[in-house]
Amino acid sequence: MEAVSITRSTDYGPSRQARLAQIEAAQRIAEITAKQEPPPPEAVSIVRDLHMARYALLAVDPGQNSVISAAVAAYNRATRVLNVVSPSGAMLPPLRG
Repeated sequence: MEAVSITRSTDYGPSRQARLAQIEAAQRIAEITAKQEPPPPEAVSIVRDLHMARYALLAVDPGQNSVISAAVAAYNRATRVLNVVSPSGAMLPPLRG
């Protein structure tokens, strides 16, 4: 795994803010889901993936599409599992990236 580079300019445009908001909503649902009994076996990896996706979006330069795509893919994998195991029955939408 490569180290995250230092950002020189951060793009907090509407698309980045929308993605971050969706990831944060998924994080809250994942944390609630991880506390249910019995905990889903994927719960810890889902929470970790969502934290890494959020961190990657915050740390990436706007032109690094591969990092953005990886963060979006991690979110989409996590939400596919969360949509099945979430006790609230929340349906998280996929991100585009």
